[in-house]
Amino acid sequence: MSLYQFFASHTPIRTIENPYLFTFSINEFLAMGKEIPFNLHEKSVDRDEKIFFVCESEELMDEISTYITQGSPMADFEKISDMTHFAVLEWRYTEKRADDLIRYMSTLVDDLDDGSEIEFWHVWMDDPLEGLETRTYNVEELTVFIIRELFGNECYDHPICLKLRKA
Repeated sequence: MSLYQFFASHTPIRTIENPYLFTFSINEFLAMGKEIPFNLHEKSVDRDEKIFFVCESEELMDEISTYITQGSPMADFEKISDMTHFAVLEWRYTEKRADDLIRYMSTLVDDLDDGSEIEFWHVWMDDPLEGLETRTYNVEELTVFIIRELFGNECYDHPICLKLRKA
């Protein structure tokens, strides 16, 4: 099991890619003069599939990125929320990233129809939602302090759902 953070909405969710993470296929990797593990020389491997991840540093691998997921991200999610669009968040807390996350959330809220909200979930995968903390904010109220207080810990404390809307 692991920490799972995702956005849920009634409208499609924009994604964001880590600008420091690059993917390459076996053929591209070899063309750069890099060596590949011996087991990837097998003929059954698709040599054009992008399977290598390259990043300048381990720290940069933790920049904010999101990706769309099909269907509810948690078992029985429809019992606690009626949202139908989902995007998983991958990142590691720093103050700069918290500020970037707030700006990203603002763009998501800007995409909403009037009166709608977006949910940001912070849960331990496959654990019950006992002790769920739900907070509602106008996105303009979010601060780095709030993000640090809720998500800046190195360990998981309890499930959280932030409901974000326009002012």
